[in-house]
Amino acid sequence: MHVFQKTLFAAVLSCCLAAPVMAADEPAEPMKPSAVGKVVMSAANDEFFPAAASAGMLEIETSKLALATSQNAQVKAFAKKMVEDHTKADEELKALAATKKITLPTAMSKHHQTMFDHLKDEKPGEEFDKAYQNIQVVAHKEAVTLFSKVSTDSKDAEVKAWAGKTLPTLQHHGAMAKDLDKKVNP
Repeated sequence: MHVFQKTLFAAVLSCCLAAPVMAADEPAEPMKPSAVGKVVMSAANDEFFPAAASAGMLEIETSKLALATSQNAQVKAFAKKMVEDHTKADEELKALAATKKITLPTAMSKHHQTMFDHLKDEKPGEEFDKAYQNIQVVAHKEAVTLFSKVSTDSKDAEVKAWAGKTLPTLQHHGAMAKDLDKKVNP
């Protein structure tokens, strides 16, 4: 990994572990520390829905940016898949939230917005592709952690089932993002 990538990864990861994910401008309940000292979201709907919505927005928006910016065919193919899959998941999340009478945020959390803004500032070319790939790896690690927690711990059977159904796709995306690293960092 290049120094830039290590710095980005460390900065994003520290944000992931240190700051609670929040809905647009609404404070969320604090995240609960796990047994190993990392910070994780609880399985409560009031934390899950805003976090999942924000994560989906990040995936869609960074991938749309990659489609418009990248010149790498493999990056574009991955980004196209992310837009398609996360748009579908976003629609499902919105429908589920509506049945629970939960209003989803219309903007990304500060954490996700920072990641997006960083990518937006990258110049087209290899550095952009590397930054996009790194964000995808980190974002999918976050999403897998969140959905894993909810798929096992949620007290709401519908939410638990949807998270469990969506989790394998997120895990596959994470593996694809790691594989993309070999293609953009030969």
